[in-house]
Amino acid sequence: MNDKPQFVTRDGMIADREYVAWLHELKARFHSCQLKAAVRINSSMLEFYWSLGRRHRQEKS
Repeated sequence: MNDKPQFVTRDGMIADREYVAWLHELKARFHSCQLKAAVRINSSMLEFYWSLGRRHRQEKS
């Protein structure tokens, strides 16, 4: 078994493969959280607009 660390080079930075894999997983988790937050915000805004329309319709009646 080779105990010698394997390195990769990217954008002038040298890092071992374990670090690169960890960083990739971290970025994926962050992106997933960003998407979940955007969905929650959009859902909240949609609820607001629906309630605004409902109130407007009630006041016109």
